[in-house]
Amino acid sequence: KKKQTLINQKYKKNVETEILSRLCETHQLVLTIEDGVLEGKKKKKIASFYGTTNMKVKNYGILKSFPDRYVVDELLRENGISEDQILCDIKNILKLKDN
Repeated sequence: KKKQTLINQKYKKNVETEILSRLCETHQLVLTIEDGVLEGKKKKKIASFYGTTNMKVKNYGILKSFPDRYVVDELLRENGISEDQILCDIKNILKLKDN
């Protein structure tokens, strides 16, 4: 059975390759979710690490822009990172059916 793991990058500067390697044994999908810019070094490092494996990787973040005044929920939805959008992506990527 596959499981879920949360790695809070806020407290861990770099995700070591040892951790990423171990995730391959028990996981089939890695999501990176950040309330910052979508294009980041950590996300690219994780995606490239899994490039030759069967691990699927989906990155989430805010597109590079300078929003001045915004409603947080609307900004998240516009960038595809609302809770329901992420859950829908997970189901589609893993080909899960709604129960």
